[in-house]
Amino acid sequence: MEIKWETIDDWHQRAKVYGGWLIKAYEPVSHNLIAEGQGVVSGWDYRIALCFIPDDGHLWGTEE
Repeated sequence: MEIKWETIDDWHQRAKVYGGWLIKAYEPVSHNLIAEGQGVVSGWDYRIALCFIPDDGHLWGTEE
C-alpha cells in the first residue's frame, strides 16, 4: 500500500488511511554544536511527528 500525502499547509500533511487520517507535522530546528577544533557549528534539520485522527467517513475537509 502506497501512502499518498496531501498538503494541509506549509508544515502539515495528511494521508487517508483505514479508519481516518495519518497526520505528519514538521518543525524546523536550528542547532549549534561545539565541535572540537572547529568551534561552534550551526545547522538545520526537521522534527517530524505523526498522529492518527479517527474519521471513518474521511469527512474532514481542509478548505475554510
